[in-house]
Amino acid sequence: MFVRAINGEAFPVSRVERIWREDGPNKTTDGFAEIEGVGRVRLFYREYERIFAGDVTFVPAGPGWKTLERFEDDEGYELLENDVLSWGVYAGGYIVPVTLEGVDCGDAQYEAFLRPDGKIVDKTGMNELSRKDFYKDGNA
Repeated sequence: MFVRAINGEAFPVSRVERIWREDGPNKTTDGFAEIEGVGRVRLFYREYERIFAGDVTFVPAGPGWKTLERFEDDEGYELLENDVLSWGVYAGGYIVPVTLEGVDCGDAQYEAFLRPDGKIVDKTGMNELSRKDFYKDGNA
């Protein structure tokens, strides 16, 4: 398991000497960690909560589930599909996909899910779009 800093750098938990929270601007609470050989680092958004969220259970994903991420440039866009290998079900009540890129900790770049039946749904799974709508509207 790793702890991620706000700059995206990941540190193995074996190097974490302590973790704490401080009041930040706009009534937010920021997480910090003391990392062996590095010093104090500010944790990535929701990283403190992820670490202390309690138990997580991983269950296999059914075949055919994918995350969809769109890359846009001057020449158009490309759609990246990543297989969902399993789902992380946290004690706090939220469910996240696990792909070869890792566990979604709130910073994943995917925009939607491709279901096994070929339908596209947004990250909440509540709003369904056809492939045509997904490509055309640039949202999901």
